[in-house]
Amino acid sequence: MVAAKHCGYELERLLTLLNQKPINEFKVETKLNLSEQRVIHSDVDRTRPKVLSDNERIQLETMLTFYCKELKITYKQGMNELMAPFLLMTRKGIALHEAYASFKKFIQITLPTMFIDNAFRPLHGLFLIFNLLFRYHEPDLCSFFQENTVYPECYATSWFVTAFASKIKNIETLSYLWESLVQESDVLFICYISIALLQRYKSKLLEEQGPSIAQVISKIKLESIEEIAYLIEKAQDLKRKMPFSLHMKLQNYNIYNLDTIDSVLAALNKEYCLSVLPREVMQNCYPGQKFCTCIDEKCSWCTSQVPEIPIVLIDCRPDSEQRHGRFPNSILLDKRAYNDENIMINIPDSFNELKGVFHIFLLGNKEFRASDFSLRKNSDEEDPVQNMLENLLQLFIIKGFPYVSLVEGGFQKCHEFAMHYKLNIENHQNASCDVCNPNVSCSSIESKLRKLKDVIHGKVRAFTTVVKDIGKSISPTEPAKKLSDSEKYLSDPSAKFYLCKKYDEESNCVIQSSMSLIITETEIAIGQIRNNRKRSITQVIDSKKISSLQKFTTKLNPNTMLNFYFGKSSKPICIILKSTREVHECSSLISKYYKSNKEW
Repeated sequence: MVAAKHCGYELERLLTLLNQKPINEFKVETKLNLSEQRVIHSDVDRTRPKVLSDNERIQLETMLTFYCKELKITYKQGMNELMAPFLLMTRKGIALHEAYASFKKFIQITLPTMFIDNAFRPLHGLFLIFNLLFRYHEPDLCSFFQENTVYPECYATSWFVTAFASKIKNIETLSYLWESLVQESDVLFICYISIALLQRYKSKLLEEQGPSIAQVISKIKLESIEEIAYLIEKAQDLKRKMPFSLHMKLQNYNIYNLDTIDSVLAALNKEYCLSVLPREVMQNCYPGQKFCTCIDEKCSWCTSQVPEIPIVLIDCRPDSEQRHGRFPNSILLDKRAYNDENIMINIPDSFNELKGVFHIFLLGNKEFRASDFSLRKNSDEEDPVQNMLENLLQLFIIKGFPYVSLVEGGFQKCHEFAMHYKLNIENHQNASCDVCNPNVSCSSIESKLRKLKDVIHGKVRAFTTVVKDIGKSISPTEPAKKLSDSEKYLSDPSAKFYLCKKYDEESNCVIQSSMSLIITETEIAIGQIRNNRKRSITQVIDSKKISSLQKFTTKLNPNTMLNFYFGKSSKPICIILKSTREVHECSSLISKYYKSNKEW
């Protein structure tokens, strides 16, 4: 049935969709004299081998050069893979200027500023959003990838930059996919396609370990329209299952707006999971209540479809706060969870029947702070509700629950929303409500929370030991050993910290997330960090003894790269630093420490 439905696909459908008006004829001609012309020529030679003729390769190089000059941009890899399919359409009688105009329009719709920004910041934004969606829809596979240090940069770069052109040989098949990307009118739809693809190969990927995972992914080819149609259907299904406010938030990030991209990346870097807006939570708590004031009911909220999957709201506040007001149609967290680690750890098990069937919204008392999800020593700043949310969020993910979100702003923002619309909050007591009377809250509840802090600190530590028994990894949280490692480096007076990015030799990709290179008198280590601060280590992902170092190399052009080799049985550490000065400084330090270790 599927084969019969899609076997007659015509390329003209994509071109008609891209070009609603007739295109005036123009010459696609220019001198091949860009400063990066050798790179363009080299990439063209590698594009669709055994498919393009010599004359077509000349045309492709001309079109790419013409495009770079017209937009006044520097050529970037990926343009060649996107341009080639449109050039091949000229074999079907499409004029060269029409093929060029169609390529240009396709980029404007699906990858607006991807090739305009020299730092590829929109691509970084795509990686961050993809990871949030991946964790939301496929938490177990996402955790498995992170456990094996398989990052989106290692396998999804070509998917995003070439819109899967590098994975699809047949032009009709590729055009069918591209038509859906254009029709969807969603620049993030490629993320859903990517998740659907990983779901399709999930069982095979879970059989692999380490570097072989990325290798298996790199060998995936999409060969038929039927397979593309399946992925599109699954991707659309993933979108339909999501609450509307999740879509709205992701769209509002607008990763292709270069004027705001830096602040967008900063915000995305702080997001550990997708969070829903109070309005959607209130709509679930008060079904039938109209919150919109639009007259024709054509705003995005009114026209949005109800998600296919129902919602359950878990109120994770302590009993001392719940008793002064709670929302209808919400489930109250077992109050014993704040005092008994076993009850807390088993909370997700009580929702097993809802696994994959319901969205699970976790409601705290206020805004959830950006978290490093690491263990912390007792301090006056500790918030037991924040800790509980962290623990529950991790537990649900560990146990493979998809569709788990936090409520943005917590009870405080939902309370404000309810008051604005004069909604009834169950058992609401104005005099003792900590939102209505924050000063009263500070005096009456603070002592109880202070007692809870001591309890929760113990539970958090116990919680990490239980993770091993559950049998799955948490990311970015690491077991206690990892934390003790990071504390050891932070307290070592000889330790030097450098902001860096990790380079994976096997997959030939740079992990875009900033990390910290740590050099001490005896060790070289790489740590994940938060908020781009080199000493703010959340976990140590790799460490080696300097005494076991066999050699290290530097590469100053085009990258400021350091490579450390520790023998055949050990994977090298490859990193990119910010400046040549730091490369020289690190090299001197390591030479000094290596010599002192050998002498000792």
